[in-house]
Amino acid sequence: MTQPSPLLAKFIKLYGYRPTEFDKRYLEYLDMGNYRVLPVPDVSPGKCCNCGASRNDGRQYLDTGRHVEWYGAIFFCGLCMREFAEALGLLNIVRAELEETKALLVTQEALANKGEMLHEVILKTFEEVKEYYAGLNLHPVGDNPSSDPDPSVEPDKAAETKPATNETKSRATKSTSGSGRTNLPSLAELLNAKPD
Repeated sequence: MTQPSPLLAKFIKLYGYRPTEFDKRYLEYLDMGNYRVLPVPDVSPGKCCNCGASRNDGRQYLDTGRHVEWYGAIFFCGLCMREFAEALGLLNIVRAELEETKALLVTQEALANKGEMLHEVILKTFEEVKEYYAGLNLHPVGDNPSSDPDPSVEPDKAAETKPATNETKSRATKSTSGSGRTNLPSLAELLNAKPD
């Protein structure tokens, strides 16, 4: 599935649905995107329609792409646009988002510092554990412990000489007081019984 254009994605986010090509809202939204930002107005009347400024003094001018009969192109200067944004409360929204971003960055930096500190503690602890086990003079895994046995520990000779047996022994069954059969044979007896 192809990604929608940035303008279409903005429309879907704003209105919550995918428009048809004849949707009036969408056509208006497309017209809203037909603007240019210029250092000075380049089309007649060549001035901000709000304050009348047209000089190149560092402010930028927004060409709305609209042309009004008997007047000309509609331009707004950057200073007027800022006034509009403040009046609409748009700058407060941006300031709030900026404060949230700053708080998030501070939190991420604190977490990164804690992570580095924990990493150093873990490395130090690992080195201490290695030194501790090196001082115990233990045999590494897989070495034959019979090559240099500890003199204080004697091997179990009875376990070495006695062969393992796999005999099943019969056990006595208990008689139960109650109804039913008594002196039932054990499961081992039943398994060892020879068929007739």
